[in-house]
Amino acid sequence: MPIVNSTFCPPWFTEFVPDPFDRDDYDKGARGIRNKPDRYRAIVRKWLSMTSEAIRWDLSSIIPDAPPQMLEIWLQVYGWAALIRKGDQFHIVSGNCAGFLGQYTEYYMPQGIIVTNPYARDIDGNYYFGRDAVLIRSDAYMQGLLPIMEPRGEMEVELEISILQGLENLRIVNIIHAATDKMKEAARSFFRQIKRGRAGIITGSDSKSKWSGAPQAPVIENLPTGGVPANYLIQFIEAAAYNKSALYTDLGIRYNGNMKREALNPEETTMNDAALRPLIDNMLECRVNAVREANTLFGINIPEPELAGAWAIKAAEDQIEDPEDETQSEPEEVTLDAEKDAD
Repeated sequence: MPIVNSTFCPPWFTEFVPDPFDRDDYDKGARGIRNKPDRYRAIVRKWLSMTSEAIRWDLSSIIPDAPPQMLEIWLQVYGWAALIRKGDQFHIVSGNCAGFLGQYTEYYMPQGIIVTNPYARDIDGNYYFGRDAVLIRSDAYMQGLLPIMEPRGEMEVELEISILQGLENLRIVNIIHAATDKMKEAARSFFRQIKRGRAGIITGSDSKSKWSGAPQAPVIENLPTGGVPANYLIQFIEAAAYNKSALYTDLGIRYNGNMKREALNPEETTMNDAALRPLIDNMLECRVNAVREANTLFGINIPEPELAGAWAIKAAEDQIEDPEDETQSEPEEVTLDAEKDAD
């Protein structure tokens, strides 16, 4: 079996990426947006599907049937992975079926990993870096992207519910109070006629009782509601835009969340571009270093990972706008002919 746990399914995500909500934070029978755990997992899955396209791998030379984006998703979820060699076969393992050994180098780095995979018992055992394994870091701290997505995903869920509740409250302009069942049915008929595009009429009894002559309470009352403040939804929509903008900036994606409520000039649309590259550059460097180490250690020829998708486009734009020094042409030296100048 050349691939370790190559099949992804919802139980894998549910087990290793638990939702952050307490049992009292949501209704267990809720569906749709109000089902916080399911909505949270759907949001984070979507983000992981996007970021799995950030860096492209080509493992076909050692693992021909490796699923697309398998290694990249593991790196982003667990923060690390390892390329191991068992006999003449290579395998990719990560935190779902492997862990670090309790042996460390003088730099307090693990010396190797222990693999325990119930679906591939033939590769279970200890592997040591620099001998039969190569550590692949997702980033310098091996934290991955999941810790960045988790708080943003929780905020996204809460903001979606708040916006939904605001929209529902906007439907309630007035509360109708009917004194009797007869008037209640009359009110229902009135609104049905209005919905159908017809004029509705409600008739009531005299304002005074026939028997006592005392004034009667209104048979139908229009009770004003507190309503929804004019800027209620705007505040939540802006908060949602800020949350998404902050996440995309961390992930190296340009996202112009306009908080000014007016047009942006070109300088403003690119003012945060400098913050887009550091993390993705570090991620790419860690992957390239791991591939070079593996090629040297095992005598193989894995192509170096490359940026892809929106990240590759951004890198190309940066290269055009700010070319490297060696690509810049030197100014030509101009010498004056003294004799011609004298003439």
